[in-house]
Amino acid sequence: MSVESENEVVSELDDLASELEESINDSGTSTDAEASAEPASESSDSPQVSEPEFQSFENSGSGDSDQDIDRLKKIQISVTAELGKTNISMQKLMSLTVGSVLELDQEIDSLVELVAQGVPLATGEVVVVEGHYGIRIVEVYQNN
Repeated sequence: MSVESENEVVSELDDLASELEESINDSGTSTDAEASAEPASESSDSPQVSEPEFQSFENSGSGDSDQDIDRLKKIQISVTAELGKTNISMQKLMSLTVGSVLELDQEIDSLVELVAQGVPLATGEVVVVEGHYGIRIVEVYQNN
């Protein structure tokens, strides 16, 4: 590119930048440089910003730890046992109908993993309990 061509390009870019700046100023929006130059309190368009005031926290001293643990023990947690996984194409997924069968990656006598809130807890074997699936725990993972 010749020096003459470069000068023309630079000149065009300068013109575009000037037009953009004028357009911004005409719309009432300031540029970043202008926004940082003027204090926030003088700008009528920007919201007032202030530091939050928090009430101080003091331990009440009434924390009966046994009672607190009892409250925690009553919380219900969703536990999942994963029988297996498979990967299929979107086409196959869209063609599934009543009676379709998907083969999973686990063998019939494989152990399943119990997971709570995304955390693996234990492994076990699938059993039937009064007509429902159940899991007989084989191993409980130690806390890491």
